[in-house]
Amino acid sequence: MAVHIVPTQFASINDAIAASAPGDTIKILAGTFNESVTIPAGKDRLTIVGVWPRVTTITGTTGPVITVDSNLVTIQNLTVGDTPTFSGIMLTSDANVIRNVEVRNCRRGIEILSASQANFIVDCNIHNNNEAGIQVASVGNLIYNNKLIANGGDGISITTPSAANVIINNFIKRSGADGIQSFSSTDIILGNVLKRSAQNGMSLTGSESIVYNNRVKRSTLDGINIVVGMQNRFISNTIKGSNNSGLALSSANIADQNTIKNNRVGIFTSFGSDNNAIRRNQLRNTTNIVNQGANNVFDENN
Repeated sequence: MAVHIVPTQFASINDAIAASAPGDTIKILAGTFNESVTIPAGKDRLTIVGVWPRVTTITGTTGPVITVDSNLVTIQNLTVGDTPTFSGIMLTSDANVIRNVEVRNCRRGIEILSASQANFIVDCNIHNNNEAGIQVASVGNLIYNNKLIANGGDGISITTPSAANVIINNFIKRSGADGIQSFSSTDIILGNVLKRSAQNGMSLTGSESIVYNNRVKRSTLDGINIVVGMQNRFISNTIKGSNNSGLALSSANIADQNTIKNNRVGIFTSFGSDNNAIRRNQLRNTTNIVNQGANNVFDENN
């Protein structure tokens, strides 16, 4: 394995990639590099590492700033951005690591396509992109401890065909749509902070997910809205200050031991939202419960 240095050994990042074998490392020194970078298939285990975000910056020209077509690629310690019509980082391959990367002023921050699975997005600062901060259309990704601020669409958008994604400890603020929007199933959404979303703090359409210990504050619409999903579990979340409902449920879900305060309505079940178990929630709202569904169980809420 070799280490290639840009710009002292190679004038461009793409030149260094072309000369690299699988498993090599490309170190990018301080500076701004104006090129759209592609890591083609056949460069598995490649590492691209900058000095630090805003010390090493890559700005795209004719496409996504970085496109990853190889597996097990690591991108770390740099800024990508200033490409408003393309994504900052686009992943088409599996098991990549994006760590401590700032992504700003792109169409979408990080885009994970349906062919790309089991990626790890960690410690990134993703802000002021025109659409979603992170958009996922695949299976088994871990999105951990990122900051997503002032993105024009959803903070995190999980589209079809997705499943089994894990979203933990992210800070999401001032999203132009939902803080987290998911059409996926069997996700784990844990320990996230969502503030001042222009629509819902969280909007879920899939089933069989676990939503645990999130803090959702000052959403323009609902704090957490379950559109049609079933068999989801909402446990120990704190939902405050939503203009509509703190928690709006569809059918056959569990809401247990949540703290829901200072919303217009605490828990809302509409016509057709049936067979929910709503237990042991702390409710301090203008109206605590509106139940228009059937066979919903309310037990020990106070």
